[in-house]
Amino acid sequence: MMRRVRWATRTVALLSMAASAQAMGCFPLDFSEGDVGGTGGGGAGGYEPPACPGDPVTDPALVRDDCGTFVSASAADGGDGTKAKPFKSLAEAATKGAKRIYACAESYSAGAETVMFTGGVDIFAGFTDCGATGAWTWAEGSKATLSGPADLVALTLNGGDYLVRNLNVTAANAQAPGGSSIAVVVTGGTLHALNSEFRGGNAQNGADGAPQADDPDLDGNDGGAGSGVCLSAAENPGAVAPVKVCTDAPSSTGGKGGDGGVLVGGAPQVAGSGEDGLPEPVDPDPPNLGDGGVGEGVNGASSCRNGEPGADGESGTNGGGVSGRGSVSLTGYTGVDGASGLGGQPGHGGGGGGAARGAQNITCNGVTISRVGSSGGAGGTGGCGGAGGHGGKAGGSSIALLVLDATVTLEGTTVTAGRAGHGGKGGEGQRGGQPGQGGGNGAGQGAARQSCRGGDGGLGGRGGHGGGGTGGHALGIAVDGDASVTGATFVMDAAVAGDGGLGAGTAPDNGSDGAGGQVQNCWDFGKDSACSG
Repeated sequence: MMRRVRWATRTVALLSMAASAQAMGCFPLDFSEGDVGGTGGGGAGGYEPPACPGDPVTDPALVRDDCGTFVSASAADGGDGTKAKPFKSLAEAATKGAKRIYACAESYSAGAETVMFTGGVDIFAGFTDCGATGAWTWAEGSKATLSGPADLVALTLNGGDYLVRNLNVTAANAQAPGGSSIAVVVTGGTLHALNSEFRGGNAQNGADGAPQADDPDLDGNDGGAGSGVCLSAAENPGAVAPVKVCTDAPSSTGGKGGDGGVLVGGAPQVAGSGEDGLPEPVDPDPPNLGDGGVGEGVNGASSCRNGEPGADGESGTNGGGVSGRGSVSLTGYTGVDGASGLGGQPGHGGGGGGAARGAQNITCNGVTISRVGSSGGAGGTGGCGGAGGHGGKAGGSSIALLVLDATVTLEGTTVTAGRAGHGGKGGEGQRGGQPGQGGGNGAGQGAARQSCRGGDGGLGGRGGHGGGGTGGHALGIAVDGDASVTGATFVMDAAVAGDGGLGAGTAPDNGSDGAGGQVQNCWDFGKDSACSG
C-alpha cells in the first residue's frame, strides 16, 4: 500500500509463520531461545527476547506471573499486576514498564491521559475467566476494548516492536473546538495487530474567527476652533494641528489653521492659508481632499475658504483562501487555520481653514484699534483603521491509525473513520474610527470678517475580513515519513469530510473560504497523496 522499509530477516520469518497459521484460525509463535517474540525493548536492533519464549495463546502454561503482567478492569484497586491481583488498567501496566500483558476481555478507559507504551510490548487481550482464582483462558472470539480520552490519542505505541491481539481501540468524540479523534499512533519500530479494531470518533468543527468589536479609541481627534478678531491686536495664530496616533499604522494629522492677517502701515495684508491634512491621500491624489483652505486675499480671493475634508482610509486586505492538508505528529493532527484580514489604514486629516484679513478701527470691548484678522480652524484628524478579522480555525480530523516512520502489519484488523470537523468561519473586520470634526471659524467684527473652519478628517478604513479555516479529514490510516502499512480492512461507511469555513463579509468584499477536507482509506502526508504500493 505504501513505500516499504526493510524488515529484519527474523521478522519476515515471524510474519510468514503468522500468515500460514492464520488459515488454521490460530497464531502459533513457536519461539525458542534466541528467536524473536513480540516483545520490544533492548537487545540487538532494539529487540529483547521475552522472558518466557512461546505463544501464550497456544500454550496456557505461559499464562503465569513470571511470564507477563495481568490486567483486569473488574479487579480490585491496588493490584500489583499478578494473576491474583491484576492491575485495573492498561495505563497502569504501561507506567510499570510491562513487556507482555495478559488482559481480560473487558472494557478499559484510558482516563484523562493517552495510554502510551515506549520500547515495545505484547498485548494479549482476549482472556476470559479472569478472577483472582480464575483460569485466565484465552478465547479467540473475545476482545478487550480501550476507550480514549476526548481530544487526545487513545493509544500511542512509541518506539520498539509491538504485538497487539484482540484489542479494540476506540477514540472518543472530540470535545474541544477543532479537536481531532485519533485511535492509535505508532511511531518508530513495528506493530503487528491481529483480530483487532481501531476506530476514530467524530472530530469537532474549528472555532469561528472572533469578530472585532467597535472601539471608540479609534475615533479621530477634533480640530481646534479659530481665534476671533477681538482676541489679540498683535497676533492671531491659526489653531494648532491635532494628531491621532494609531497603532501599527501612520498617524493622522489635521491641517493647522491659517494665521490671521496682519496690517502693515495700516494696510491689511493677505491672511494665512490652512495647511493640508496628513497623511496625503495615495497617488493619484484625489482633488480637494484634505487640502487647506486659502486665506482671504490669497491670489485675490475676496474671502477665505474652509479646509477640505480628508479622504477615508483604505480598507485592509481580506484574508485569502487557505488550503493544504495540514500535518501529523506524535500528538495528532494540526490543520490549517484561515488567514486573518489586515488592518485598515487611518483616515486622512482634514485641511486647516483659511484665515481672514485684519482691519483698522475695530472696536472690541469698548476699545477701538487696528486688529489682526481672525485665524482659521484646524482640520480634524482621520479615524484610525480597524483591526483585521481573525481567520477561522481548522476543523479536526478523524483518524483510526496514524503511522509515523514505522512498519505496521494488520491481520483480521479493521480501521474505521468517523466524521471530520468543518473549518470555522472567518471573523468580520473591525470598523474604522470615526473622523475628527474640523475646528470652527474665528469670529469677525465690523470690517474684519470671520475666518473659515477646518475640514473634517476621513473615516478610518475597515479592517479586512478573515478567511475560513480548512475542513478536517476522515482517514482510515494516515502516514508520514518512512512508513509501511499492509493488510488493513477499511470500514468507511460513516466517514465524512469537513467543509472549509466561509470567509467573512459579503461578496465581492469578503474573506476567502477555506479548502474542504477529504475522505481517504489511507493518506500519506509526506507525499501529499493517497498511499500507494
